[in-house]
Amino acid sequence: MANTGVTLDSSGLKRITERIARLSPKEMEKLRKRANASVARAMKAEAARAISEIELNLSPRQISRYLQTKLGHAGDVDYVSVFASDTRLPLTAFKPRFSKSSGVSVTTWRDSPAYVLPHGFRRNRNQVWQRIPGKGPSGLVGRLPIVQRKGPSLKRALQKTGPQKAWKDHGRKQVVDRIKAFGQEKLASEIRRLLTYV
Repeated sequence: MANTGVTLDSSGLKRITERIARLSPKEMEKLRKRANASVARAMKAEAARAISEIELNLSPRQISRYLQTKLGHAGDVDYVSVFASDTRLPLTAFKPRFSKSSGVSVTTWRDSPAYVLPHGFRRNRNQVWQRIPGKGPSGLVGRLPIVQRKGPSLKRALQKTGPQKAWKDHGRKQVVDRIKAFGQEKLASEIRRLLTYV
């Protein structure tokens, strides 16, 4: 072999192929399941980081509890899915500011300004309630009802459309693309790692 240019010893690929050929179907299935499980764990963590950095004003740890992964297959295709709960998050998770004069101010989406709930107040430690504003001088008419206010659900961070067509994207496409790219890279590295033990 001439000693010119850049030469790569690719004989490792041949050795790995020979090792794979010696594996039983049961051993192959075990490797496949381990790789998919590892990818699922990593994708959940990456999804929480991406949503925290780009979309919601929450820490990855807070977000992670509302995310789940699913392993499945359709025909000859295996897949790993990350999906989010449609439970609306408590507003207190977003660290709102409470004021007796102006109510509650809270920022939920990172690309949107804080919004104010006039006559809002804390109740039962982790709930935000608001007395319905009215048309009187103080904004209240008599004793109008109070309602509990909640933040968005994690599902809105990943779901393209919803019941409200006016939903903003809030960086959803960027988050989804990032999770997909990360998943592909993680799957490739996991396959390489497992093959070294074959």
